[in-house]
Amino acid sequence: MANRRRVLRERNESGFSSFLQNLKGILKIFLSSDIQITNEELVEVRQQLIEANGTLSLLQRDIERGDPNPTGLPGETLKEPLTNLSNDIGSIVLILRDATMQSNESNEDSYSAPFVPHVSGLGRKKYDITKEQLEHLRSLFFSWTQIANMLQVSISTIQRRRREFGLGDVFEGFSNITDDELDQIYLSITGNASEGPVTPNIGRRRFIGALRSRGLHVQRWRVTDCLHRLDPVDGKTRLLIYVCCCNNNKADTVLSLFEKGVEQWGLPSRVRSDYGMENYYVGQYMIQNRGESRGSIITGSSVHNSRVERTHRDIYSGVLAFYSRIFETMEEEGLLNILDDVHLFCLHYVYLARINKSLKEFVDQMNHHPVSTEKNQSPLQMWERGMLENMHSGHTALSPSEIDEFGLDPENGYLVEDEDYQVNIVPPSVNLSDGHLNCLPCPLQDDNNCGIDIYNHCVQFVYSLMSSSP
Repeated sequence: MANRRRVLRERNESGFSSFLQNLKGILKIFLSSDIQITNEELVEVRQQLIEANGTLSLLQRDIERGDPNPTGLPGETLKEPLTNLSNDIGSIVLILRDATMQSNESNEDSYSAPFVPHVSGLGRKKYDITKEQLEHLRSLFFSWTQIANMLQVSISTIQRRRREFGLGDVFEGFSNITDDELDQIYLSITGNASEGPVTPNIGRRRFIGALRSRGLHVQRWRVTDCLHRLDPVDGKTRLLIYVCCCNNNKADTVLSLFEKGVEQWGLPSRVRSDYGMENYYVGQYMIQNRGESRGSIITGSSVHNSRVERTHRDIYSGVLAFYSRIFETMEEEGLLNILDDVHLFCLHYVYLARINKSLKEFVDQMNHHPVSTEKNQSPLQMWERGMLENMHSGHTALSPSEIDEFGLDPENGYLVEDEDYQVNIVPPSVNLSDGHLNCLPCPLQDDNNCGIDIYNHCVQFVYSLMSSSP
């Protein structure tokens, strides 16, 4: 009897040890596979769990019969925990079965790295992945993670093979090419060079492909900068290029602001304008730089500028309404007479700087605010996305019907009449020398009265100069 109990104890101890070894092997697979678990590993894990659960069932049966167990604890104490453990393992086995079935369905037609045949029959199977395979796939600019997915192995397996084959980061470095050389390649394949067109209307992704076909690996930001220099993208980004308050609406003033916007954001493919003469030089600039008979400058009714008008409304409510109330108060209190050139000169001196400071803050806010109808992307993100995707490159001509609709926002019902644009601004006739201007207070300093005290000081100073002059 004692001999039988000893045999049972040894068998149960061996079974419990086998159970723990199976669990240890399962944990080792998961811990060594980093991110991706292959289908073969899932099958191996499931089989080990089935074997472990079988061992656990034998241990449970012996304990229920009162046979000795390796823990030394009473059988009633172990019964419920072991039952729960067995049920949990069974649930995991079912989950792994479903996972392997799904993996087989999705990968049944795709390649997976085969195993190297076992020689000794011991140890885990080794994938048959060659150095030539890895070099070839990496030369096509697949990432190491993508290569792992294509071969249906874990990324850790790929990293081990890299170390084994001595594959460093030879494909990770970037080509030594200057911006000028990059620009010349772009010009040679887009038809903007003297030899004529090859593949016009190329975007960022195709340009990257062109570089790779030439054995060049260039940073994406450099490719983007090249497109920005040579083929800037204009798109429906809602980005505010520039907003500025000036003391006149002359054509050369508008052109100066437009050129500053071009310098920062690139030259647009097309511009829509109303019939106002202040946009005349901008129209000439666009035709000179983008060409004729393609809609470079599109003039028409202001109802097509609905999105611009909505921006005007936002600017007024967000910035200008505040200053408008100040000016109305100044008029009501007799501090401002719009027919007095001295008053207008001082008003411009003090408040142009203040308004433009507010407008800069407004532009920063608007260009970074999330747009709900664009998946909460900001206008700046939308512009950058348009640059990267090169949605509007090529500058092909528009048909007459497309020209009529260019710039129209059909979702916005805010319309504006053409006569709203017909504004003539005559600057005040007061002229001060640089020395006298330096005597005026800084218009941006805080007077705790919204600039009114600074304005009053300027008015008194200018009147004193005029009264003392012969």
